[in-house]
Amino acid sequence: MFHYFFYMDAIHALWRECCDQQRHKGYDRTHLIGRAAESFVQHLTCPACGGFQWKSYADNHPAFDLTCEVCSTNFQIKARNDLKPSSSSKVLRAIGATYTKVAGAVGSVAYLLVSYVSPQQIRCLYYVPIDLMSMSYIHAWNPTVSNTLCTISFPKGTYQKIRLPGS
Repeated sequence: MFHYFFYMDAIHALWRECCDQQRHKGYDRTHLIGRAAESFVQHLTCPACGGFQWKSYADNHPAFDLTCEVCSTNFQIKARNDLKPSSSSKVLRAIGATYTKVAGAVGSVAYLLVSYVSPQQIRCLYYVPIDLMSMSYIHAWNPTVSNTLCTISFPKGTYQKIRLPGS
């Protein structure tokens, strides 16, 4: 479980700071939010072990964004505006990278999904452990195209909502 060293105002301030830092690097909005989410997560403890030592990787690393240097768990960070489970099926959907990259990482990467309201406000995090990820959750957008993108549909019971203080 995450341990937070900040109150909610500080959490939102940290999120804004992460977004502002990426904005100054000239990223477009999609990359800005993605990089800000990675930066934000590095200020939290690892959900797998509680460690606080992260190694980050360059943009477009083949399978993951961060590694906890304490437990060696690899994480893929996904950020989405107002990410939440569907009301009926409780499935949590995230946009993956290419189908080949996502499928190749099954069994070796955990997911941290960041739900945000805006670059000024973060809502919550969802954690999907390595052992709960399955090939059946990955859906290619166009199976006939070699580098097609995919959607990852995490069913109820595979993800854990991490509430931020005050949310």
